[in-house]
Amino acid sequence: MNKSGWLLVILLVITAMALPSCGKPETTTTGETTTVTGTTTTTTPGTTIPSTPPTLTAEKPQYGGVSRVSITTDIPYFDDTVGIRAYCTSLGYTQEELLEGDWTKGLAGTGESWWNLPGTNRIDQKVGCLAESWEIPQPGTIIFHIRQGVQWASLTSEAGRLVNGRELTVDDIVFSLNRAFTTKGAYFATSYSGLAKSAVVTGDSAAGTVTVTCPVSEWVNCINLVPDYLTIVPPEVVNKYGNMQNWKNSIGTGPFILTDFISSSSAIFIRNPNYWGTNPIGPGKGDQLPYVDKVQLMIISDASTRVSAFRTGKIDYLGDTATNRNLVGNLLDDPSLKINKFRYIYDGCYLMGMRTDMADSPFSKKDVRQAIMLALNLNAIKNYYKGDSELLGWPIAPPPKEYEGTYVPLNELPPNVQALYNGPNIDEAKALLTKAGYPSGFNVSVITYNTPVFLDILSSFKSDLAKVNIDLTIDAKDYATWTARFSARNYGAYEFMYTSTSGIGTYQRMINFRGANTYNASYINDPVVEQAYEEMMKYVGIDEVKCQQINHDLMPYLLEQAYVIGVPVAYLYKLWWPWLKDYHGETSLGYYNIGYAKYYWIDQTLRNEMTGR
Repeated sequence: MNKSGWLLVILLVITAMALPSCGKPETTTTGETTTVTGTTTTTTPGTTIPSTPPTLTAEKPQYGGVSRVSITTDIPYFDDTVGIRAYCTSLGYTQEELLEGDWTKGLAGTGESWWNLPGTNRIDQKVGCLAESWEIPQPGTIIFHIRQGVQWASLTSEAGRLVNGRELTVDDIVFSLNRAFTTKGAYFATSYSGLAKSAVVTGDSAAGTVTVTCPVSEWVNCINLVPDYLTIVPPEVVNKYGNMQNWKNSIGTGPFILTDFISSSSAIFIRNPNYWGTNPIGPGKGDQLPYVDKVQLMIISDASTRVSAFRTGKIDYLGDTATNRNLVGNLLDDPSLKINKFRYIYDGCYLMGMRTDMADSPFSKKDVRQAIMLALNLNAIKNYYKGDSELLGWPIAPPPKEYEGTYVPLNELPPNVQALYNGPNIDEAKALLTKAGYPSGFNVSVITYNTPVFLDILSSFKSDLAKVNIDLTIDAKDYATWTARFSARNYGAYEFMYTSTSGIGTYQRMINFRGANTYNASYINDPVVEQAYEEMMKYVGIDEVKCQQINHDLMPYLLEQAYVIGVPVAYLYKLWWPWLKDYHGETSLGYYNIGYAKYYWIDQTLRNEMTGR
């Protein structure tokens, strides 16, 4: 499955799980730790940026203990040339990349980054990982200075004996990058074929450098994906086995070693005693990482089971994305639970895309698109999440600290744009349809996945659109058929496609509203957008603030075009027990990178006091 499919599965889980909420709680803050005391945050009108995660009081970290965490889906891949990186969960523990998110800029340090979204990808908030440093002499060229003294993990398996705990080399880096570009069927070779075919990787062992060059036209893809997305692997293992898909052959330079895996059940990681990394900040500065002896990763697909496991202290945090208020309201409302929490919005939303490129499609006319927006009662969808959601989520949902410069809140947009989201306005919608040549409306269908939440939302839309004489047929498909349709982008002039956006880390590429890709669900080809994109390309990898400003300034125009019908986005919650120290709600230390697990530690005394075990 490609990245689009993965994101849709994640977002489906977010919306599909529902448990009753018990009232309307509030949150109290004690010291620097936000503690839920039977109350939770209510939605504030005009909310634009999610609440800041709590910064916990600094303590000297302790070594030892077992971290117990959960994920919602199985681990189908252990090699990111066999399956997309986002599905290769174990690689975040065992393998490393050239760069990673800078822990000192997160909530453990300056607070410039929150690291709460998997797609966080600012180059100016990264730090060296397997590359100690890097330089960009010009757009199209990046030079990595490879860290010395890094060893591959020492394992007793046959694959482990092949590598024999040797030191990482420049040749290992060159091999791994070229493998990602050239392996048939690999994510880069298929999704970024232009970059994969044009990138040139060279190594200089004497200088300890690896250089990647590409055409300037591919630079935005190169700088966003090569430094902090491609994992480094030992060539001898790949050469012997063809790939690293067998979990027993997982050998990396990362902080943990995979020692056991049971499909749909669990994965066990133990501390890598020879890990090179040290803590860069705080009372533990200089400590060898990681702190915990073991990570027990439990695969729990059922939402109620996962919530129960957290409630009873069997897992340390509820940190996946399936945690909207419908699901975790009972946890937030329980005065007996002394838990830490962070309220945020995932960096994607659902939407109805349409064929704005077809002259015979009604959606090619802005008046029709705006009429549809005006006919909808989007606040009814917001209330579906007990009001704990935001109306504006396309093309960028209310972002975390790292990306706040990209976003224009709904209440700061021009009044005519705000009106598109604050309907219904049936009279104005009918007037626009008449102006566009559709006084009697028209018939249209929407292709969607046959799941209750999607059908609930689209049924509401169907009822709204009927009031302006637009007859919406809900064309519900099985999952495989639905994903094939949105991937192929083969819907017609009178069809909507219910799909989702790409995450915030792709904003510089503008793939949610330009180019021939899955995320541009409405086939948008707008000269104003193209002009902004050309301006953006001048600053990619050079000036993040300027890039965010360009995106920000484009938003009023883009939203006024009503190119998609965006669905309100729900607030989510990260919940964790106080014994999990130096954790602040992180999801990814950089771009789809679980590296934050090496920094947190377990207060075993506190855990025993709170759980009795």
